Amino acid sequence: MTNYFPDFLLLINFRNGSDHFPLEEVAYVVEEFEGSIYDNLHSKRLTILGPTLVHQLAARGLTPQPCERPLFSLSMESVGICFNHCSKKFKSDIKRYFTWIQSMGGSVLKEVNTPRVTHLVTDSCRGDKYRYASTFGLPVMSGEWIRSAWAHRNEIDFKAGNPK
Repeated sequence: MTNYFPDFLLLINFRNGSDHFPLEEVAYVVEEFEGSIYDNLHSKRLTILGPTLVHQLAARGLTPQPCERPLFSLSMESVGICFNHCSKKFKSDIKRYFTWIQSMGGSVLKEVNTPRVTHLVTDSCRGDKYRYASTFGLPVMSGEWIRSAWAHRNEIDFKAGNPK
């Protein structure tokens, strides 16, 4: 196993005390959520965790659990984001943002008028979603907010939903 993924940071066995376990019952803790090692693990749909997440769970007295999506941290825990995209460049950025949001424990939602949406991310101050957010006091953010949150992903106490 260690020859197959020589650069992993840490393996977590979900079965206590067993020396032999299938790959589905192992979590790989990796420092970077990009590159060949990450891509290889992700393509096999294995549990991938970030070191920040492991620290955050330990601080809460919790243990990591198997998960289908890579999870780097809880920086966007309880954050629900809806996109209001206008420009072509912003649309091209959304795929990357989507991945980052989920990797930080956040959710991406299609409709802005649902209770789980906590923020609207847009590149323009127009459109129905923007009007809804403005009317109901929903925070309206730019893509820079997501980029900044991802830049702070290694900070154990960072919460993207908290104003600084």
